[in-house]
Amino acid sequence: MSAEPSHAFDPSNFPDNTPPSSYALSTPAYEPTAFPTNQPPYLQTLQVYSQSQDLRDVDMASNKSSTSELLRGIQEQLGAQHEQASESTKQLRVIQEQLTAQHEQTSEGTKQLKEMKEVISDLKDEIVVLSKTLTQFAEHNHTLLEGITDRLDHIEKDGSSLRKGHLELCEEARQTQKNVETFKKHYDDKTKTQTTTIMQAFQEIGKRLRSRRGKSKADLTELEREGSCYEGSIATDE
Repeated sequence: MSAEPSHAFDPSNFPDNTPPSSYALSTPAYEPTAFPTNQPPYLQTLQVYSQSQDLRDVDMASNKSSTSELLRGIQEQLGAQHEQASESTKQLRVIQEQLTAQHEQTSEGTKQLKEMKEVISDLKDEIVVLSKTLTQFAEHNHTLLEGITDRLDHIEKDGSSLRKGHLELCEEARQTQKNVETFKKHYDDKTKTQTTTIMQAFQEIGKRLRSRRGKSKADLTELEREGSCYEGSIATDE
């Protein structure tokens, strides 16, 4: 006879490879006539359990090999990831250096911007002062232009008066020149007449002197008196 189906060994019932302690209690009493192989049920159970353990060992070895390969693959992946992490670390270091340089440049730029703001503020103040100065200069120029315009008007009026006076002076100069020419002509004519008269008088005196040679002193005095009369006549004419 074979073992009862309810007592057949099922490995799935023992996940931890340990049969329950109640299994022996549920095993029927040993009866040699019931086992043609002369093996009691617990021996069959142990044999099946041993075979199951062997199979489990094979599975564990296979799993260990698979696990080793898996671990090797994981280790290779971790190595690759470590290399990638190292490269990423280098890149991060380079990025950090670039960020540091950019931060320094930004700090320098911020400093320059601050200085530029101060310069612009100073320029604004100077522009305000310059604008006030230009306004005052424009007002002064306006006043100066008004004064120049007035002065030009006066100069123009004075120029008209001067032109008029100049024309009058020119007219007086022409009249004076005319009078001078008239006077010169009159003087020349008169001088010529007087010279002729004097020459005639001296000629007459000469004649008388020549005709009166050897005459008395009284006669000479008479001649001098006549000469004086001629001189008085010339002075009266002038």
